Amino acid sequence: LVIMYKGYEVLMGKSQSPIRELTWDIAGKLLVITFALNLGGWLDLVIGAMDGIYEWAGGGAQMYQNLDQMFAKTSQLTNAIWAKASGFDTILAVVSMCLCYIGFCIAVIPTLSILIVTTFTQTLLVISAPIVFWLLIFKATRNVFTQWIGLLLSNTLVLLLVGLFLKTFMNQMSSWINYFSQATYAGDDVLGTSIFYVIASLILVIMIYSAKIFAEKV
Repeated sequence: LVIMYKGYEVLMGKSQSPIRELTWDIAGKLLVITFALNLGGWLDLVIGAMDGIYEWAGGGAQMYQNLDQMFAKTSQLTNAIWAKASGFDTILAVVSMCLCYIGFCIAVIPTLSILIVTTFTQTLLVISAPIVFWLLIFKATRNVFTQWIGLLLSNTLVLLLVGLFLKTFMNQMSSWINYFSQATYAGDDVLGTSIFYVIASLILVIMIYSAKIFAEKV
C-alpha cells in the first residue's frame, strides 16, 4: 500500500525523489512496527524505561514515602512543641499543634491528588504505548504520538518539581524541630511557628500547582 501510494504521488508529480522518500518511509515504518509488535522485546524495553523514568522522578512508592516522612516530621514538631508547654502555655501549645496538623493537611491533600492523577495517567500511557506506536506510522495520526510524548514528559516534570518542593519544605520543618528540641523558648514562638507552618503549607500548594501548570505548558 505504501509503494502504491508513493507511485500515485510520482504519477501526479507530487514527489521529485521517490526512491529516497520511499526508502526513508518504509524504513521508518519498519522501525515503528518493530516496537508496535514487540519484535525482539523492544516494546518491553520501552515500557520498562517509562516505568524507570517515572520511579526516578519520584513517582510510585517513593512519593508516598516522602508523604509518610512529612507526617513523621509533623508529629515530631508537635511533640517538640508539647514538650515546651507548661502552665497556661498548654492551651497555646494545643492550638499550635492543631495548626501544625492543619498545615500538614493543606500541604498533603493537593500533593496526594496530583500524585494519584499522575499515577493514573502514567498507567494509561503505558497501556496505550503499542497503539500509539501504530499511530506513528501515518502522517495524519502522528500528532497523537506527539501529544502522548508530551503527557509523558509532563508527568515526569511534575513529579520532579513536586518532589523538590517537598524536600525543601521538609528541610525547613527539620530546622523548626531542632529549634524546639534545643531551645528553651516558649510562648509566642510556638504559636508563631505553627502559623508560619500553615503559611508555608499554602505557599507549597501554590508552588505545586504552579509546577503542574508549568509542566503542562512546557
